[in-house]
Amino acid sequence: MKTCIIIIPAYKPSIKLKKLIQNLQQEWVSKIICIDDGSGKEFAEIFYEIERIGNVCVLKHAINMGKGRALKTAFNYIMNELPDNDMVITVDADGQHTLEAIDKVYHAFCGNNHMILGKREFTNINSKKKIPFRSRFGNNLTRWVFNFLCNVNVSDTQTGLRAIPMTILPYLMEVPGERYEYETNCLLWCKDNSIELNEVEIETIYENNNESSHFNPLGDSLKIYKVIFKYLCSSGLSVVVDYAVFFTLTNYTNNVFLLTYSGRVCSSIINFIINKKVVFKTTGKVWYQGIKYFLLVLLSGTISAIAVFGFQMAISENLVIAKVIVEIILFFFNFYIQKNFIFAKGKDNSKEE
Repeated sequence: MKTCIIIIPAYKPSIKLKKLIQNLQQEWVSKIICIDDGSGKEFAEIFYEIERIGNVCVLKHAINMGKGRALKTAFNYIMNELPDNDMVITVDADGQHTLEAIDKVYHAFCGNNHMILGKREFTNINSKKKIPFRSRFGNNLTRWVFNFLCNVNVSDTQTGLRAIPMTILPYLMEVPGERYEYETNCLLWCKDNSIELNEVEIETIYENNNESSHFNPLGDSLKIYKVIFKYLCSSGLSVVVDYAVFFTLTNYTNNVFLLTYSGRVCSSIINFIINKKVVFKTTGKVWYQGIKYFLLVLLSGTISAIAVFGFQMAISENLVIAKVIVEIILFFFNFYIQKNFIFAKGKDNSKEE
């Protein structure tokens, strides 16, 4: 029988958390770890009652440190005190996950090279009625970003119900992020390290329009998309250099190909350094990544020149408008290639030279 530890990060929970933990006493559950993430004195009684339940350990943060930090606290405790288990299952404290859903995730677990995700149904008409707009919109946007730009094919990127093999806990401890962005960063880590992400459909439950959720749609979304925003800033700086060179040289030549390549060469050197060191933070072989990067520059520059020329002829004689349209399209293309092929963390990027 596969043994499992249940992890429940909790911040200002309701008394329903106690009932959930009381019911989580299946024979395959070796321990339940509940993290009080700085809930405060007014919630001390709830955690005291939870701690009195058999087979439960409550870990406490003096202040609220975020869901990501709470999970890392639990991982650290488990690696030190309870290493002889097959997996951990993370469960949300807000009542979204039923016993049946947790059981489905447990039985779907199939080994050390897999993470199992409890997938909420966002497309079914009946499910849409249950899911608050902010949750549905946020998940759909993140799913699109992950699927299209990061090449991570996951339907529910924000699910908190996950079965995680014990063998990868030490590595997940090093994944950056302290709050909700940590869970999405873990998915990216799994993709970069060939850990399969498998999903099982679970019942969609939101009580009181999900008012108990502490997810901040603006602040936490900014953290989740931090890599993309950094890439956007890096690209913005490169665009400034590119455009400056491009339009300065128009005083000397009207050759679109020469103008494009000149701008790209100057901006690409700056862009490569920033993307490697700041955006994707890889420590791979500079020469190997550099060759792939400048092949992309050559390809992207060629596409840009051809497309700008085509837009000039077909849509607008204004060179600025044509170039802006083309560069917006190429922004997404270049991010995808850099994230998944040039600066991807893998065996080719394991050592710096």
